[in-house]
Amino acid sequence: MILKQSTMIFAVSLAWSIVTPLDSLSFLKNKFPEFCKRSEPVIKWFSIIFIIIALAAMLKLVSEKEPILVALKAVGFAVILLNIISMISGYQFGRMFKMDEKRKITIGIETGIQNGVLGITIATAPNLLDNALFAIPSGVYGLVMCISGIFVINFSKKKLSKG
Repeated sequence: MILKQSTMIFAVSLAWSIVTPLDSLSFLKNKFPEFCKRSEPVIKWFSIIFIIIALAAMLKLVSEKEPILVALKAVGFAVILLNIISMISGYQFGRMFKMDEKRKITIGIETGIQNGVLGITIATAPNLLDNALFAIPSGVYGLVMCISGIFVINFSKKKLSKG
């Protein structure tokens, strides 16, 4: 019973932490479109700084439990494969629904990037797994997803600007 209750609390808090910012951003974009348009460069830099901080935290978490090269060797191939399959699946999902190229790429990137922090949270949450060793694959995945995400974003920008 405790696990069910803990899982329910975690699910509700996770949903809340996702829905609240998205609803807030949608509200702001609808009510203040010009302000949001002018704020894009600042938000872009804030996002980059946030990703760097999150990446540094993931690297710290992984390196506390095992040297980073040992962790990469142990789970690197699997997380790279998962990341690639996730991004391709997201892109294909967009293709299946006949979305434009920009949206297909966005869905592919989002699908490949979204799971790292969730895995670390589940692994280290006191009311779930509560074992930092389980967070190592997610930490390595966080590293891989940031690198692959940056690569795909830059490649996509060039592809979309050409045609």
